[in-house]
Amino acid sequence: MKQRGIESSVTEIFGHELRLSCMLNGIDDLTLSFNGSDRDFNADNMFTACDIFFIVEMKSRIYNIKDESKKTAVYKLCEGLIATPQIRSWHRQCHYIMWGEDITSSNNIRTKFSIYEDSVCRPSVLPRSQTLVEPSSIVTNTGEFLASSAVAGTIGLRKPCFFYYLNWLLTDRSGLTPPLSPNDKLPVILIGNSARRRVFGKKFSTYTDFNIWADQALKNKIRDKGHGI
Repeated sequence: MKQRGIESSVTEIFGHELRLSCMLNGIDDLTLSFNGSDRDFNADNMFTACDIFFIVEMKSRIYNIKDESKKTAVYKLCEGLIATPQIRSWHRQCHYIMWGEDITSSNNIRTKFSIYEDSVCRPSVLPRSQTLVEPSSIVTNTGEFLASSAVAGTIGLRKPCFFYYLNWLLTDRSGLTPPLSPNDKLPVILIGNSARRRVFGKKFSTYTDFNIWADQALKNKIRDKGHGI
């Protein structure tokens, strides 16, 4: 029997890494799945650490990154980033791709990631593009590093910039993001879970829903810091 991929396990491992980092630092976590709408977002999951948002495309192995070429929207994403510097700046702060890597000495799987643009937006992955060039280098790191960096606030985006970027992904990806209404409906209802807040199955259908969540997460962080938690 052909060995199946481990994408779901990679997602689960990173979810644990983020939740642990959030709990150790006394801030709220939130994990959401795009429920098969990865072709709309070019990502499988959204994560938050307090009021920091980021999205991640999950793969089983590093060689599965080339499978992104099967998504027609990826060409619009990559070429749109080149044409719109502000969007590209936001992308590089909040849009990642992750895969599993074997640790033979311990018989474990380690999560690794890079910026989505660096690993995907290049001619060796998207050969039909006439504008993309190979990056001089691709920086990778561990999922634990991504989780701790999100908690520290050194990666990811806060509102409203993250909402503007997400909105851009959901349009034709040309030019600056169109005007955004906080009550705009997302194309899919997202279901979120938070271990620290003990909230499971929470529905998010508008940007306002995320805005409310982030505001409360900030209040909880300030409150718990004052109590030495």
